[in-house]
Amino acid sequence: MSTAVLLLGLSLGLGIVTSALLQPHVPSRGQTLFVQVATFALLAWLMYEIWVGRNWARITYAVLWILGFALYVPILIRFFHFSSIAGAINLLQGLLQAVALYLVFTEPGRGWFRAKSPVA
Repeated sequence: MSTAVLLLGLSLGLGIVTSALLQPHVPSRGQTLFVQVATFALLAWLMYEIWVGRNWARITYAVLWILGFALYVPILIRFFHFSSIAGAINLLQGLLQAVALYLVFTEPGRGWFRAKSPVA
């Protein structure tokens, strides 16, 4: 489980780097910064909840990842347009998240969530 959470943490850190690289290309920085901070906070909180074994957190993360995947390809193309480094980092983020999700939904990661009590 620690590997999956480490991968999610790396992805989150890379997201911060990507956001910094793309700041010059963002039209309304104030609103965008608020959305980015809220998004990073939500992902960090979900990552923590996954770490402590909350089943709902891994399901929520997976649902958000699946919903975001539909937007991922067009966004990835735009990132490469603005910065090849930002595009490459974003591609790496997607791979890290996919591997982390695989790890939390397959054994032995799946057992981590079964072993925890259903305390909210």
